Amino acid sequence: MRFAVAVEILLMAPIRVANLASMDFEVNFGPIENSTGEQQVSFAPGEVKTGVPLTFVLRKESVAIMNLYRNRFRPLLVRRPTSALFPGYEGGAMDSHALSRSIKDGIRRELGLTMNAHLFRHHAAFRYLKKNPGDYESVREFLAHKNIETTVKFYAGTDVTQSFRRLDEIVAKDRESEL
Repeated sequence: MRFAVAVEILLMAPIRVANLASMDFEVNFGPIENSTGEQQVSFAPGEVKTGVPLTFVLRKESVAIMNLYRNRFRPLLVRRPTSALFPGYEGGAMDSHALSRSIKDGIRRELGLTMNAHLFRHHAAFRYLKKNPGDYESVREFLAHKNIETTVKFYAGTDVTQSFRRLDEIVAKDRESEL
């Protein structure tokens, strides 16, 4: 279940594994919204590598998975009192390297793929740009990059196919209107 919660969070909010490992119920999680079942998660500037504050909302489906883990499975992992989402063996939060290794091993075991936790960030950017070509600012925001140049450097060109498809549609419409 710990693996499932970690993957769910990374799919919905592609945060760095250090932030994932440090998630704390008392520090990072807001209350669950009664009307939507959603929950806000926030990281202060000092908690994020780039110093950019980070806030995202977990949908009710993600919150339900997390709550099942929190109420039924997490207590089996806690040896000393802690409010960490992913408790470590000696109390506090699980080490980010250990969590990363757990995610990588789980993906290999369950899917037969070689993928580390950081690749969820790239996966999210590629998926988003496929549907929203050229919207690097949104990618910058959800990846918490400090500068847009970083985002463009890594992801420019990933949406070329979509750009050509849009161009093809324009040419096809122009041809139809000329006939």
